[in-house]
This record gives sequence, C-alpha cells and structure tokens, in this order.
Amino acid sequence: MAETMAAAPRRWTWLWVAGALVLALMAWRLLIRTADAPSAAAGSGAGGGKPAAPAIPVVAVAARRGDMPVYLSALGTVTAFITVTV
Repeated sequence: MAETMAAAPRRWTWLWVAGALVLALMAWRLLIRTADAPSAAAGSGAGGGKPAAPAIPVVAVAARRGDMPVYLSALGTVTAFITVTV
C-alpha cells in the first residue's frame, strides 16, 4: 500500500511535465507561424522577406449561362485557394 501511495505523486509530476511540454511546443509553433507570416512592410523591400511566389497564368474564356450539375448539401465554410484581382 505504501508503494502505491508513493507512486501517485510521481505519476502526477510526469503528467504535469508532459502537459507543460505540450503547451510549450504549441506556443513555440504559434510563434514560428506568426514570424513566418508576410507583413506589408517587409515583403517589398530590397533584400527583405521571402521571395515572391511564381506567377500563375490566368486564361479568360467567354461566359455562358447554364446549370451546374453539382449539388452540395453540407455545413461549413468555403475558402478560395487562390484569388485574382481584376
């Protein structure tokens, strides 16, 4: 009985250490992600920021009226992968 009572605090200590390690890794990852995000000031300067993404060709075609044979019945959010400004 004495051995199980002594093992309980040691187990809680390991759980606290593991929890603190997980929180520290999540905070570090968040800091790295926000540091890698491009800012308006650093993106266009000479020698600063990441290089620009390669150009994506855009093709224009005539619009036509018709039905879209695709029906989606789901809840959620749709986000464009790539956008274009005309």
